[in-house]
Amino acid sequence: MTESNWDSQPPSGATDLLRSLAGKRLIRLVRYSWWPKEAVPAECHVKAEESFELTAGPLALVFEDKTVLGIASNPSLASVIVWLDRRYGDTVKNPPMDSDTELFPIEADDPVYSRQAVWGRLLGQSLSSASLLRSKSPVILKKELPCEVAIIFEFNSGGSLLPVHGLHDNSDDFAVIEPGKIDESMLSQLEKVVLF
Repeated sequence: MTESNWDSQPPSGATDLLRSLAGKRLIRLVRYSWWPKEAVPAECHVKAEESFELTAGPLALVFEDKTVLGIASNPSLASVIVWLDRRYGDTVKNPPMDSDTELFPIEADDPVYSRQAVWGRLLGQSLSSASLLRSKSPVILKKELPCEVAIIFEFNSGGSLLPVHGLHDNSDDFAVIEPGKIDESMLSQLEKVVLF
């Protein structure tokens, strides 16, 4: 792994990091919220079971070798961003998400604050492929930006996970969704790029 893997960047800049996760089992999936999970429904105006996918805050994918991939979005890049949050045996460059006292964890298999049947079933599954979705939006201001608006993680179970920048509601919000939840008005503006 290179030093740059510790720095956040759009997925196309972290292909070596993402490819290093191929075939590894996902053992935890955690959304780190700006609010305690009990407060998310009121703060975000969502149902309790939507807290994991629609709260504000980054996502952590924890793999069997204790590698933790961090994912969030950066509106100034119109893109999702990824970084190496923690790796077993390495000295971390920045404080990892699980050490940040201003973030509150929501587990994918939480029986109240997550759609456990959707997200919890990914636990124990091996990562089989990853692709990115790039926006082909004609908006002039976005032409110089990465516009990598989603990563599609597919698992050997057939399940998928999409951390997205605005694709669920055409906003600048970061969310975790299923493939069928992409705003239909945006589908024709998306280009898929296979990473592995």
